Amino acid sequence: MIQLTAIYVLWLREMIKYCRAKSRIVGAVAMPVFMLVFLGLGFRRVEIPGLPGSIGYIQYLVPGILGMTILFSSAYTGMGVIMDRQYGFLKEVLVTPASRVSIVIGMIAG
Repeated sequence: MIQLTAIYVLWLREMIKYCRAKSRIVGAVAMPVFMLVFLGLGFRRVEIPGLPGSIGYIQYLVPGILGMTILFSSAYTGMGVIMDRQYGFLKEVLVTPASRVSIVIGMIAG
């Protein structure tokens, strides 16, 4: 039971930090939409060599945008762990009775 509590508390902490940083929310939502709208609509008539004609540029672009979104989200999570380590929070979390796996899951889930 302590493992689930640790996961929930760390998840909640990360979500509160995320909701307080308005620029992260705007960046996480606005950047993919911006790229999809401007690149997708701007290049929608471009023919991509080696791609069947039935696949449009937007369908070609979406997997890359999803990959970039996941990459940037993981980078923000990594920066959060570095900041937690720098300010001593990570050291305090590691001495709790919760397992390391539940700590990692809680931080990644948030």
